[in-house]
Amino acid sequence: MENWDLVKMHSRALRSEHYIEAMAVGYQLLESVFIVLLTKTTVGNQSKPLGTNKVKKANYLLAKAKLALKYDFIDQNLYDEVVEFNELRRDLIHNIVEKDMDYNDAKKCANLVTDLYGKIQSQFLTYTITEVNR
Repeated sequence: MENWDLVKMHSRALRSEHYIEAMAVGYQLLESVFIVLLTKTTVGNQSKPLGTNKVKKANYLLAKAKLALKYDFIDQNLYDEVVEFNELRRDLIHNIVEKDMDYNDAKKCANLVTDLYGKIQSQFLTYTITEVNR
């Protein structure tokens, strides 16, 4: 599945207030943008992207984030934000069955994805908006 398809799925789930779905799709979206960051870009101290095999061995979102931190694709602050999202997501998933899940936490977690996606993507996509002469 392409990143853009995941973006559309996440957006539709948020608009429909299906926060568990948005959180789950968002997790996959964050993993996919880390794959692009690690395998297609030369950010930080990297003279070339990491090999696909190295990235495939990082099976989970946090493992990909740790790779990105280790090789200076992201900074510690962004890594900490990914950890915060993942801990909240994990707690919510476990609380669906074991306890009452907090609706506001599900909404917060689902909405964190958009900000994180943008921050990760901004590591390799930069743009400048300038005034256009008419």
